[in-house]
Amino acid sequence: MPLFSVIIPWCNRKELSETLNKNLPVFEKNEVEVIISNVGGDPSILQDILQSFPYPVITIQRPDITVFNKCLALNLGVSAATGTYLFLLDADVILEEDLLPEAAALLANNCFVTIRKVYESQKNATASRSFISELAYFIAIEDINNNKALVETSRHYINEKSRSAPGLVMLRKEHFMDVNGMNTELSGWGWEDNDLLCRLQLKLSLKWEKISSAKHLTHTDQERKINNNSRKASEAANYAKCLDNYSQGNYAGTYKKDLQQYIY
Repeated sequence: MPLFSVIIPWCNRKELSETLNKNLPVFEKNEVEVIISNVGGDPSILQDILQSFPYPVITIQRPDITVFNKCLALNLGVSAATGTYLFLLDADVILEEDLLPEAAALLANNCFVTIRKVYESQKNATASRSFISELAYFIAIEDINNNKALVETSRHYINEKSRSAPGLVMLRKEHFMDVNGMNTELSGWGWEDNDLLCRLQLKLSLKWEKISSAKHLTHTDQERKINNNSRKASEAANYAKCLDNYSQGNYAGTYKKDLQQYIY
């Protein structure tokens, strides 16, 4: 049984070919299980990407679902995972080689882990140096039972030209199941990652650890699947749904329902 199962949600992102090959040393060194979950993408594009990739990959194929939903892709991917730990990895991210052993040491304790810093592959060379080195935004939530969550929604390392990456999550598979996975009622783009981190704290009281860095292949918001909505409107709608769930004491995702609907 592998220690890590890497789950990659995918829909027609051709840069996956580059990230898979550059992440190959990480996969081989740690003998990870790689699962690519295709929701709404063209299977022939994915087949072309994987044809020359020299590492076993499990694929979940649901091209019949016409609207991409990242949470659904992750839930379906996790359904095939056999690892002790899960790594929810975006298709456009390149990892550092020593990441997973450090994460595994932390995950043996009562915590979940995210990547501390992500650098863009295309940098703004004209940006001037600032006296502000870091700028972060937080949301704190406490319920009537004194369960608490502190979510760092974003952190910018201004002079390093990097940012935080709350969506690159490593956690125990059992903890993912304890909160019933991702919430597919969140659509478009924005806050679905923060929702998972929030629920892991509110329901399970897990500690949030941040480690390492990674490279993100720069792209515009037009590459994101926002489903005919603006990024700002999509994130605001998802955030409102999450707050409504928390106000009702609902800290559960939709994993079990999704499996019943799309797999069984």
